[in-house]
Amino acid sequence: MRNLLTLLKWNLRREKLSVVITLALSALILFAGASIMNLAEDYVMVTNIALTDKDNSNASKDLSRYLEEELGVVVKTGLDDKQIKRELVERDLSAAILIPKGYEDNLLTQKTDPLNITVLGDYENAAFLQGYLESYVSSLTTLAVTADGDEVVFADLLSKTTDEKIEITILEKDKEKQRKESQMAGFQSAVGFFIMFASVCMIALSSMLFTDRKNGTFRRLQSGDVSAFQYTLAFLFIGLINLTLMLLPLLIACKAFDIYTGVPFGIIVILLSALILFIASFGVLIGIVSPSMNAIIAIIIVSSTITSLVGGAWFPIDTAPEIFRILGKATPQYWILNTFQSYAKGDGNSLLLPLGILFLYTLLFLALSARKFSSKRLRS
Repeated sequence: MRNLLTLLKWNLRREKLSVVITLALSALILFAGASIMNLAEDYVMVTNIALTDKDNSNASKDLSRYLEEELGVVVKTGLDDKQIKRELVERDLSAAILIPKGYEDNLLTQKTDPLNITVLGDYENAAFLQGYLESYVSSLTTLAVTADGDEVVFADLLSKTTDEKIEITILEKDKEKQRKESQMAGFQSAVGFFIMFASVCMIALSSMLFTDRKNGTFRRLQSGDVSAFQYTLAFLFIGLINLTLMLLPLLIACKAFDIYTGVPFGIIVILLSALILFIASFGVLIGIVSPSMNAIIAIIIVSSTITSLVGGAWFPIDTAPEIFRILGKATPQYWILNTFQSYAKGDGNSLLLPLGILFLYTLLFLALSARKFSSKRLRS
C-alpha cells in the first residue's frame, strides 16, 4: 500500500498540465452540449415531405397549408408509392404523409383516424413533425366539436381561422416534448464529445508511462519492490482522476439544471464510470507496450476515431451501413450509447451486458499491462 501511495503522489505532481487540459476539455464538452441543445430547442424544420391526399377535403387542404405556411415545409404532391419510397431511401424526403379517405368525416364525427406518417432515418425531424401535427389535429378537433358535426359550419370556421390568422396553438405538452428532445440531443452529443476528448487524456497518461521507460524509471521500478499490480493500479488511478475531472462537470450540470436525458441519473453514473475505467485501462496498456511517442498518438487517435465512428458516437448507429452496425457491437461506445437510447425510448435494457463487456475489456487490458511490466524482456 505504501508503494502504491508513493507512486500516486509522484505521478500527481507530474500531472499538473494534464489537469489543466482536462478541465479545459470539460468546458468544451459542456459548451458543445449546450450549443446543440439550444440549436435543437430553437429548431426550425426546413425539410421536404411527400403529401398524398386521398380525402381532398377542406380539412386535408388546410393541413397542406399548415405544413407549408406555418411550419415552412416543402410539400411534394403527386408522387406515387414507388417514387416516395425511393426518395425516402435517398434522403430527398424526410417523411411521407398519407391523408386517408374520410379524414374530414372522421374529424366531424370525432373518430380516431391518425395520419399515416412514414420516415426512414430522419427521426429528429419526424419527432418534431409528429408533435406539431398532433397539436394541429387537436385544434381541428376543437373546431369540429364547435361545428357539431356540420360540414358547412366546419368549413366556415376553418376559413375564418385561416383568414383572420387565428393562431393554432401548440399545446404545452408539445413544447415540453420539444424541450425534452432538445435536452436529450444535447446530452447525447456531450457524451459523444466526452468519448472523443478522453483520448487526449489517454495520450498524456500513456506518454508518462513511455517517459518512465525511456529515462530508466520503469526499469528501476521493475527491479525494486514495486509489484506489477501496484504499478498498473497507480497509473490506472491517475487516468481515472483525469477522466473523472473531465466528466464531473457534465454530471453536475445535468443534475443542477435538471437536464432531461431520458435515462435515470444513477444509470448514467454507472455506465460512464465503467466507460472511464475502460478508457483508463486502455491508456495504461498503450503506454506500456508502445515503442514510441508517435506510436502512442497514432494508436490512440486511430482506435478512438474508428471505434467512435462504428460505435455510433458521431451519428445514430441505426442509420449506418450494415457493416458498421455489425462492427459497432465490438466497441464500448456502441453499448454505452445503445443503452442510453434504449432507456430514452422507454425500453430500459439490462445493464448486465454492457457492463460485462466493459469490465471484460478492462480486465484484459490491465492483465496485459501487468504481464508486460513483469516481463524481463521489456526494454526501456
